[in-house]
Amino acid sequence: MAMKCDEFRTICNTPPLPENEHYLYLNVFTPSTVPSKGLPVLFWIHGGSFSLGSARVPDFDGSSFAANQGFVVVTINYRINVFGFSGSSAIPLEQRNIGLMDQLKQLLINPSSPPQFRATILQSQAFGPQADNEKSWDTLVEELNCNVPNTTSSNLECVVNAEVDSIRRVPQSRGLAFTPIFDNSTNGPVFLDAINENSTAQVPILTGTNSDEGTVLASVMPPPELLLDGIFGNGTASKRLARSAYPADATDDELKSLITTNYTYTCTTSMIARTTASAGQRVWCYYFNASFPNNEPFPGARVWHISEIPLVFGTYKEDNRTSAEQRRLTRTMQQAWGDFAKSPELGPGWAAVGTATNDLRLFDADEAVFGQSLESKVVDEICTYYDEKLVTNGF
Repeated sequence: MAMKCDEFRTICNTPPLPENEHYLYLNVFTPSTVPSKGLPVLFWIHGGSFSLGSARVPDFDGSSFAANQGFVVVTINYRINVFGFSGSSAIPLEQRNIGLMDQLKQLLINPSSPPQFRATILQSQAFGPQADNEKSWDTLVEELNCNVPNTTSSNLECVVNAEVDSIRRVPQSRGLAFTPIFDNSTNGPVFLDAINENSTAQVPILTGTNSDEGTVLASVMPPPELLLDGIFGNGTASKRLARSAYPADATDDELKSLITTNYTYTCTTSMIARTTASAGQRVWCYYFNASFPNNEPFPGARVWHISEIPLVFGTYKEDNRTSAEQRRLTRTMQQAWGDFAKSPELGPGWAAVGTATNDLRLFDADEAVFGQSLESKVVDEICTYYDEKLVTNGF
């Protein structure tokens, strides 16, 4: 995948990062003075919808984080796309989510029997219908001329022996998705059921969203009416109600951004927080609402999806546009993430979900609201339109 993205070329794979088959490695960042033991470890798994991304992206450099907070930062690679989530029926079901197995292997690599990880920070929640990997695999097999009738194992062998670049080009040119399947081992079927059955890790959670998540995704989304059809169904009353919640004079791109922000991110995160908190887990939520000239990939991106990452890692470009407010917000967010990593049960410095009226921490550069907490309904009131569909659509 490549996008025109001049300021954020490595995030957007423009040009694509250098690649080879020796990419299963991890990076370790430590403070300059390291005690013999006892430092907290932040284990970072990059996003990218299981289709793109790398630990080589400069925004994931953990040096600032490790130095300022005094703990170890580990960033990893894992197999993605068809290389990590094959749809071949010749591979046993429990072995098809190899990309998730990579993550688990590196998390547990040393020591051999570590204590359970103590907490999780969810900055980009994975949500969406399971991709039809087997259909995508059949298309890949056909495109590579590996379609041997009635011999799935021969099809697999043919693909394995194909040129890596040839394999990589097919999903890009044909728009194929290869994502984790439901194997009831590395990946369960329904998130809400997993919470209600207490089959998720019982650890404290820090999670949140950005105010304009969808701006960078609007250009690849279908028209607003089709987007709402996909969520609510064509001509339904719930679709009409949801549409009425948005400005009548909004442009198509504005509507696509708002709908994507709300349905895919704001309301998904809100449901995760509310459901896990109701099940007895400690959850803290934040809302990121700060944009800076040196942190926008294009005019109008505002507080786009993953724009908080350079602030958390302290890796934004230092130039004549860098402001004191930007540096202050970086220190504040690193401190919150650091406090949570060091003492998860105590939280990052504000009220846990459901324990106070104002339980949503606002990360904003505006002096008037800096360091304040809000009522969550200020952000997620729109979710009254979407919550039911999140459940029925398989969240």
